[in-house]
Amino acid sequence: MENRTKAIKLIAEDLKTINPDDYPDIKEELLALSEGIERANQFLETIREIKALIPQALQELNLKTDEQYRKELNYSKVDVDELLANEDEDFDKLLALELALEKYSLNKAGLFSKGRKEISLLVKHSEDLIKRKDELFELIINKMMPTISRHINLIHLKKGDISALREITSFPILLDKNEKCYIKIDGVGLYEDVAVRDTIGGISGFSFRIAKGVSYRIGGFKAKGESHMEKRMVDKGIFYVTSKRYIYDGSAKNIDSELEDILSVEAYSNCIKISRSNKRDEIFVGNANWEYVGTVISGIVKNTKG
Repeated sequence: MENRTKAIKLIAEDLKTINPDDYPDIKEELLALSEGIERANQFLETIREIKALIPQALQELNLKTDEQYRKELNYSKVDVDELLANEDEDFDKLLALELALEKYSLNKAGLFSKGRKEISLLVKHSEDLIKRKDELFELIINKMMPTISRHINLIHLKKGDISALREITSFPILLDKNEKCYIKIDGVGLYEDVAVRDTIGGISGFSFRIAKGVSYRIGGFKAKGESHMEKRMVDKGIFYVTSKRYIYDGSAKNIDSELEDILSVEAYSNCIKISRSNKRDEIFVGNANWEYVGTVISGIVKNTKG
C-alpha cells in the first residue's frame, strides 16, 4: 500500500491500545480519528476488491501480447503485471486500469456507441473513488494525524514506551556505546539559586545645629549584611537529552547527569525545573516544548527502570 496507508495502519494499531475515555481532553479528536480511519479502511477494501477482479477481467478479454495491451488498454503488459504484483498500490493507476478494462469490455460487446451512459457512470464511479481517497487522506494525514500522533506518542511515553522517539544524529557531544540523543535545544538559559547579599544600615550618633538649615552629626554609618536566595541566569548554552543523560553545554558551566539521578521534573510552558539529590535545583529556560521534554525524560527513566 502507499506510505499514507501504512501510516494509517500504524495509527489504527495505536488507537486499539488506547481507551478515549481515559483522555477526556482529546477524547473527541480520538473518536473522530477512529471514524476517519474506519472510512479509509472501507475505501481500501473497495480498492482491494477492484484489484482482485482485474486478473479475471484480463483473462476474459484474452489479451496475450504486449501489442494487444497497448492497443486496447494503452498499457504495456509489463506495466499491468507490475501494477498487480506491487504491494505499494497506486490507487489512481488501478482505478484508471479498471476504467480502461470496462471501456474495452463495452466496446468489444458492441455497447460502446450505445453505452455512453454506462461509460459516463464508470468514469463518475472512478472519479468519486479518487475524490473520496483525496478527501480522506487530506483529513486524516494532513489535518488529524499530526496533532493526534503527538498526543498518542505522549501517551506511550508516559507509559515508558520510547519506541516512537526520533534519534538526533548531528551534535558535537560524545555519547557512550548504544547511547542515543533524542533532544537538542539551542539558546537555553540556566537559572540557579544564587545567594544575594543585601546591605541594611543607617546613620548613628547625634547631631546639633550650627546654623539655620545646617547641622553636624557626631557618629558614623552603621550597616549590616543580610542575604537571601534568588534565581538568576548563570549561563547560556545547549540542552540535550539522551537515552541515559541530560547534558547542558554552557559557555561557563557544564552539567552531565544520569537521568536516573533525577528526583523530580517540573515542566512549564517556557521552562523546566530539574531536581537532584544534594544539588541546587536547575531551571532551564528557552524556546522549546518543555512539557514534551519533561515527558521524554520521565518516559526514558520509566523505560530504564522497567
